[in-house]
Amino acid sequence: MFYHLFAPLANTEILGYNLFRVFQYVTFRSIAAFITAIFFSILLGPKFIKMLKKHQAVESINDYVPISHKEKEGTPTMGGLIVICSILLSVLLWNNLINSYVLIMIITTIWLGATGFLDDYLKNFLKMKKG
Repeated sequence: MFYHLFAPLANTEILGYNLFRVFQYVTFRSIAAFITAIFFSILLGPKFIKMLKKHQAVESINDYVPISHKEKEGTPTMGGLIVICSILLSVLLWNNLINSYVLIMIITTIWLGATGFLDDYLKNFLKMKKG
């Protein structure tokens, strides 16, 4: 989004500098996307984990596992949603959305995120733990 907003301003000089030209550089946008994703994860991660615990999205362990695995019971699951949301937010904010590689990455991320969500949903809410 920022790429498309500031691309027309790339040749605009402010005090003798082309400040908006940095939005054309992949290195600048990738560093900014990384910082955005980390900030989003750190800011909303704890609130999201509390929400998962409130909605009983926690790991339940069956009886056929070693004792050491029983310690994981009650651990929030579906935490990948934080990662997926962080990635998609930073991609939508900082990338050239017309680029076919970016579109393929968005579709692949959503597809794999939906697969992980379905797996966790079947395991934890429908208690289908057959693998």
